[in-house]
Amino acid sequence: RRLNMEQAQCPVCAAYFGCAKVLPVLEGEKGDARAWFETLLIGDERTLAKREVLNALTAQYDVDPVQFESRLNDAWARNGHFQETSVTAEEFLRPKFGILARL
Repeated sequence: RRLNMEQAQCPVCAAYFGCAKVLPVLEGEKGDARAWFETLLIGDERTLAKREVLNALTAQYDVDPVQFESRLNDAWARNGHFQETSVTAEEFLRPKFGILARL
């Protein structure tokens, strides 16, 4: 679902945007992690950068951004990714060993 807006501003980072998407619940009974991942994809991209994942998770959930970034960095590195490399849905969602499972 897409919401159209005219020069709306993000309450987290103050960036301006013209439209927004409703981000699906990530986990739990109504969670759909694959839909969550795919909602964040832009255009023909099939991967997400660490910063995109971090921004979405800290905006959606009430977590300390600094502590959560440290956890994400650890999960990212343990999954074989370093710096700002991007990940596929499979790498992010892999049961037990994916980045989401390590958070």
